[in-house]
Amino acid sequence: MAAHCSNCGEQFLPQASFCSSCGAARTAPINAPQEAQPADGAHTGPKHVVAIAAVIALAVVGGAAGAVLWSRQQATTPSPPALNSATVATTNAVTATAASRPSPTSTAQTFADLYRNVNSGVVRIQATTCDGGGVGTGFLIAPDLVATVAHVVNESAALNLTVGEKGAGGTTSGVVVGIDPSVDVALVRLDRPIRGHVFTMTAAAPSVGQEVAAIGFPVGDPMTFTRGTVSGLDRTIPIENILRSGLIETDTALNPGNSGGPLLSADGQVIGLVDAKNMGAEGIAYAVTPTIATPCWRVG
Repeated sequence: MAAHCSNCGEQFLPQASFCSSCGAARTAPINAPQEAQPADGAHTGPKHVVAIAAVIALAVVGGAAGAVLWSRQQATTPSPPALNSATVATTNAVTATAASRPSPTSTAQTFADLYRNVNSGVVRIQATTCDGGGVGTGFLIAPDLVATVAHVVNESAALNLTVGEKGAGGTTSGVVVGIDPSVDVALVRLDRPIRGHVFTMTAAAPSVGQEVAAIGFPVGDPMTFTRGTVSGLDRTIPIENILRSGLIETDTALNPGNSGGPLLSADGQVIGLVDAKNMGAEGIAYAVTPTIATPCWRVG
């Protein structure tokens, strides 16, 4: 009668002392004539060695199968590495920096939007004087009030003001109601309120290197938008024989006709009134700060 392994049920091979499937020792007697064995049992050694080798082989095969299975699990559903608090903080900081960093076109887009949003409040000032007149720029600080610099409107007999790009806000006249030639600022009241963007003066000082823009009517041209940076602060220079202090220096492209226009930050705040240009150099112009300009206006 054939013997079966008590461990796995596999049928033992004839004369086998160990199961060929699982390596378990055979407990039932072998129904075959027994060979003469040396007294020291020398023939039992190789049989045990084979059995142990078989068990070891099965263990190795099983271990290899486990390793492959684990590798597949790692490849298909990798476990995330453990993160300590320092790693999380660093990762969050990098993510926040990447999210807040502007793209190469974001600043340009910001200023393009800025121009579209505010140009309706920029004013072309045609001043008529006894010896002729000229063109300058101003900007609305109320529906019926225009801020500018004194040399644009000083000694004017009449003021003709055109509001917005291509005169979209209409044309009206105005009178000077506040002026201080010592710091070169002036305020003009319009004959009627204008529907246009009303600018806000900032109380914060700009930073050197900050990007800025100017809107105005250089050399009598249509409304022009130029960009630059703040290149210096608290400058003191002589202008028409008057020593002027506390000026903002900028490399924004400015020309006669820009005088009185707004020098703007990217968020649309007025950081200065365009005032003067160094005609003996390129890229050096000046603006009056709001902290100097605002207290000088006296509305009559």
